[in-house]
Amino acid sequence: MGAPALLLALAAARGATLDASGHVKSFVIAGWPYEWAFLPADPFTLTTVSGRLALALREGEWLRVDVHPEITAGSGAFRGLGGIDTGTGVEAPEALPLTWDLEEGADLEARLRVDRAAVTIVRSGLEAAVGRQPVSFGEGRLFTPLDLVAPFTPTTLDTEYKPGVDAVRVDAYAGTSTQVTVLGAYLGDWRLEESAVVVDGRTTLLGTDLALFAGLLYHEPVLGASVSGAAGPVGLYGDLAVTLTDDGSEVRGVAGALWRPTDTTTVTGELYGQTFGEAEAEAYFALATDERWTRGDLWLYGHAYAGLSVAQEVTPLVGASALAVVNVLDPSALLGATLTWSAAVDADLAAGVFAGAGKRPVGVEPRSEFGLVPVIGYLQTRLYF
Repeated sequence: MGAPALLLALAAARGATLDASGHVKSFVIAGWPYEWAFLPADPFTLTTVSGRLALALREGEWLRVDVHPEITAGSGAFRGLGGIDTGTGVEAPEALPLTWDLEEGADLEARLRVDRAAVTIVRSGLEAAVGRQPVSFGEGRLFTPLDLVAPFTPTTLDTEYKPGVDAVRVDAYAGTSTQVTVLGAYLGDWRLEESAVVVDGRTTLLGTDLALFAGLLYHEPVLGASVSGAAGPVGLYGDLAVTLTDDGSEVRGVAGALWRPTDTTTVTGELYGQTFGEAEAEAYFALATDERWTRGDLWLYGHAYAGLSVAQEVTPLVGASALAVVNVLDPSALLGATLTWSAAVDADLAAGVFAGAGKRPVGVEPRSEFGLVPVIGYLQTRLYF
């Protein structure tokens, strides 16, 4: 595992603290397709098992080393229509190859990947990290126009760990509310055409969190801003991103609200718009092979969306949630529901379903975005140690 593993061994020998934890997760996914040439003719099931070992070394307050090997095995990778994905075994481009195929065949795929391998140095008002690490920007929950490096979609089944990217990151702090982040990330190459360079600055003014974002991603300038605050009991937030492409400016923006009407209920609503995409459903498939969609920068094909999620604690051990993402111009909707049970202190069980509502395709021509999505159910187990 290279330099991080060597640092783990050296620092541990000096008496630094070394914590080890991890989990084993499994997914059983079932699909009930409708009649369409691009879907299986019969119902199908897929199984995925993922295990992660999280090693965290701490030397006082100044040094952190994190190494997370993850092994994933299953009957084929699953990424469904509508951005539905397990969220485990996700692979970002690697500057240093730390992924090994253990088994690759029609019936079984198994892969070992080091998903975290980062060294962090902390000094007064300064924090520098080098290596494979998660990266996130922006305030959006369901729609994330500023989260442009290895983002999740709201239909990712497990979002506990974002995929690590190879990056150099420096965070500088002034006072208790001002932070400036400078990031260089590998997205396929260290050349500007396949990397990310980002400067993100944030502060708090009159109880409102403000942020400015400037980046060069895949050699395209991206300018953005974020805001987060509250109006009484409702949290308000928003992101705006402007990408300067060779063909002109493209805009993405989200405005959201988070409300907790009771101690056990959380409601999140968002409005999202993007000039990327197409206005007519018949043109959606032309985008399917566009690099912005294939690399995960974008997952929606239209222009205007609304999203709503509701999470409810049924009992201290049982929770339920529901999700709706609506393409308001199609119109069509992606609907989801999940029930979770904390079976033990270190064990969870979740069952859920996703389904698309909208006009089904005719021949090879789509007639709505989420009308393409069949009924997909899943069962997830999580065991922690």
